[in-house]
Amino acid sequence: MHAAPPVEVLREGLPDFVSAAKQAIEQGRLAEARDLLDERAETQLKELVGHVPLRIDAMLMMGLMLFRIQEYDRAACWFERVIAHDPQGVAYQQLACIHEKRGDYADATNCRVRALEMDPENPSLWCDFGIDLMHEGRLGEGLDWLYRAA
Repeated sequence: MHAAPPVEVLREGLPDFVSAAKQAIEQGRLAEARDLLDERAETQLKELVGHVPLRIDAMLMMGLMLFRIQEYDRAACWFERVIAHDPQGVAYQQLACIHEKRGDYADATNCRVRALEMDPENPSLWCDFGIDLMHEGRLGEGLDWLYRAA
């Protein structure tokens, strides 16, 4: 499974808890990050992006941080919000990872296909897609994608 990309924070106009949570995640203090990213903080960020809906960076960043602290349901909501405003391959890739963790391999494959449509030359996606296909019992197709990635 593909690892979550590094959390990037575009600081301008974001609440202070964002930087603190990012730093905690980078230093492996996941319990502290989980405390910082509580429902109150999430509501605050939702209000911010509600006023400026094109703050895709803030939405994507929140999804990535929630993914890193294993809050998969909450992270999925943020990735879906990103996709609704500005479909991005990284959001589809992260949704695929969430579906994979839940054992929803068909949904993971569907999201990975969307990510591949946006980034067709990404060998990491080829590998992940191959594994998804193999989870679905499509071994030959999966191996083809893994060989392509190698």
